[in-house]
Amino acid sequence: MIFRWLASKLTAEEDGIFMLNRHTERGGILGIENEEVVAQLERILEHPAFRSSPRSAHFLRYIVAYWLKEENHGEPLKERTLGTTLYGLDPAYDTNQNTVVRNAAVDVRKRLTMYYLEPKHEDEIRITLPVGSYLPQIDHPTQTNHEAKTATEESGIGRVEESGTQTELISGVPKLRSNRVRSRKLAFLWALVLAASAIGAIFGIFAWQHRQSALDSKGDLSSLNLFWQPVLDATSPEGVIICVGQSPQAVDGDQVMPIGNGLAVAEITRFFALRGEAFRIEMANSVTAEQLQSSTVILIGGLDNPWTSFVTEPLRFRLTAQAGTTSRETAWIEDRKNPGKRDWFISVASPASGDMSDYAILARFKDVKTGQWRVVISGLNGVGTDAASRILAVPNNMRELIDHLPTGWAFKNLEAVFKVRTIDGKVGFPQFVTYEIW
Repeated sequence: MIFRWLASKLTAEEDGIFMLNRHTERGGILGIENEEVVAQLERILEHPAFRSSPRSAHFLRYIVAYWLKEENHGEPLKERTLGTTLYGLDPAYDTNQNTVVRNAAVDVRKRLTMYYLEPKHEDEIRITLPVGSYLPQIDHPTQTNHEAKTATEESGIGRVEESGTQTELISGVPKLRSNRVRSRKLAFLWALVLAASAIGAIFGIFAWQHRQSALDSKGDLSSLNLFWQPVLDATSPEGVIICVGQSPQAVDGDQVMPIGNGLAVAEITRFFALRGEAFRIEMANSVTAEQLQSSTVILIGGLDNPWTSFVTEPLRFRLTAQAGTTSRETAWIEDRKNPGKRDWFISVASPASGDMSDYAILARFKDVKTGQWRVVISGLNGVGTDAASRILAVPNNMRELIDHLPTGWAFKNLEAVFKVRTIDGKVGFPQFVTYEIW
């Protein structure tokens, strides 16, 4: 069928990198017509998870357009092709050294995860990007749900523990509802998404490891294991609690999760699903002191998560805010060894360029009072929180931490500070600043 009514959006890319013939007809796949795929793509791109990232939106639009073209049917979409077409790289560039395409694909996967976590999207056409591939997978929702359900039951991967609350995405950020029926529904949906990601990882893991083989020993999966193993070895079979900060402003009377926190949750849960680790997600205001004392807890969020401030109180670095001031230094990372120093603060973005800097704290330590492990992923802003989460979930990013740490760090408590720059709306690679080990 001919999709003239949506072709203008697919042919009007500002940089002219790709064009989609409005008369192309690939025919229905699994009972899905091209017009339905394009319409679903537009719905996804209107979601805040993609509106906040033009780069990810462009990547997704390109690969779906490639999938729709009849002449590309059955042809793989290669990393080098995307690098040269989307990012203007030299055709002979080293894909092991320049991982821009891989990083972009990871970002698109987690933003798609955020979109389909909303219960209102569960009956829509599924556009996913399998691990180890750059070709999207387009599925009829009923088939996707059935296959994911079967996979979940057979594998048991990515378990989500039911609680008395539910995390639900509203306008691109999750909100909290006290409804056990819908809580079970969302928990099941989380399991479907995570199981699908994990199963895709089974087929993609060998290709991923092959691409990582050019890295030294600090760049492979063992680098992530060095960080996480002490935490996970001490965790009960019920799994870790992922405690997420919420926005102080409510939406329709419900508390919401900032999008930076949501992206960090997607990154960490994707990594846990790959490992088959159990976890449950709780909003910060639903976590009790008793839970904190008896469980391994991952704290995501900065000043929007009161438990982050609580557990980092005795540490060298902690987030601090100054209310009622016009100074740019309204929020900063405090260094107890240099209490008067305020170099790590949120800067005001330039209206002309959109340039800004954010800072984040990463910490892994055993609480001396409870004997429980804590992992802190905390940015002054959502950009810092999201970027910091990728350090703990992507081997190549982990190098930015462990390359600066002394021998024996894996057996000690640690806390580190990172800087993240945003230039013209594009988030840069997190840069190591300093650390403390004890």
